[in-house]
Amino acid sequence: MLDQLSVTSWLPSVFLAGNAAVLLVLQGQEGSLSFNGAIRTLIQMEWGAIIVLVMSVIIAAIAIQAFEFEGLRFWEGYLRSRVLNGWARIRIASFSKKRTRLEAKCDELATAAFDDARRRALDSSGISPAQVATFNALEKTFHGRPLDDSDRVALGGAADLRWPRFASPSLMHDWDVAKLKLAEFPEHHRVLPTRLGNVMRASEDQVKLAPGEDLEGFMIRHVDELPPAMVAEHGAYRRRLEMYCGLIFVLAALAALSVACLWGKTAEPGWRAAVPLAYVAAMWVAYKAAIASAIGFGQAVKEASLWLQKHTIPLP
Repeated sequence: MLDQLSVTSWLPSVFLAGNAAVLLVLQGQEGSLSFNGAIRTLIQMEWGAIIVLVMSVIIAAIAIQAFEFEGLRFWEGYLRSRVLNGWARIRIASFSKKRTRLEAKCDELATAAFDDARRRALDSSGISPAQVATFNALEKTFHGRPLDDSDRVALGGAADLRWPRFASPSLMHDWDVAKLKLAEFPEHHRVLPTRLGNVMRASEDQVKLAPGEDLEGFMIRHVDELPPAMVAEHGAYRRRLEMYCGLIFVLAALAALSVACLWGKTAEPGWRAAVPLAYVAAMWVAYKAAIASAIGFGQAVKEASLWLQKHTIPLP
């Protein structure tokens, strides 16, 4: 049975059981609390206590793996509770506004970068009249002014012009950063209530599916057609994503347990505050790690979709 449990459930379960054991030992200490003393106590445990601890790890691993997929869906923002629906609507509205602001910022930074590139190009001596005409036509496009027939002809040289090469590197950097942030959002009608969900949906919406095909089983259906390296990369990011999402729940449970175990230690106010806050901070770190893994996971799925388009029957 144990070989059915994945590393994504083993690691969080060991972390949960180990930290819970330390917290329970700390609760039983008299006088000032000692982390080193708690570790020494655990090391000196009798075999019966060790067996209980091992069984706790196994049970925790089974429970974590059983709800691994649902946990991931929860942090993506697929909330089935009526209690959380109101919160979800508020978050969706907030993310929608943020996406709108990012779109406006991208347009603003693109215009600023182009204006800078045009000024630099026109001030240089190595630019041809045709390039000047293209810059002038692009300038009208960026600022929303109408084009005449000569402008439309001049725009034909926009690809060869490659205007960003004339722009300030700092302005191009600001524009690139804004585009990266915007790329983490799906279309307005597809926004979810969590950042993790938006990052994953933004990538998943770029996957080309065959008629009647759903996204959830995309990799499962095509795993035999894809290169082993691509499948391994997808699996690695998927395991990290599941592990970090499970770890968030574990850390939340440990934060609550630390409050329960240390609440009666009135002589140790630093411990009472620091330990729960450390677990809460670790939750934030785990969530950020899940987002980073989701970006890699989404990229792997997109690459798989592109590979299938090039090497198998064309997808729509």
